[in-house]
Amino acid sequence: MVQEVLVWLIFAAALAWLGYKFVWPKKKEEAGCAGGCSSCAVTPVLDVNRIEQELKQRKEFS
Repeated sequence: MVQEVLVWLIFAAALAWLGYKFVWPKKKEEAGCAGGCSSCAVTPVLDVNRIEQELKQRKEFS
């Protein structure tokens, strides 16, 4: 009886590990950083220098 419970616990832990290892990363990519992760590669970087240059160019043309 105790052995059966231990086997089921190990089996459940193995399934959880496989899900965490293979399914969870794919779902995070599909979410598009909706989970709020700070190290996401999709997160746009605010480039202040580029924005200032574009504003200067727009002022020169107008």
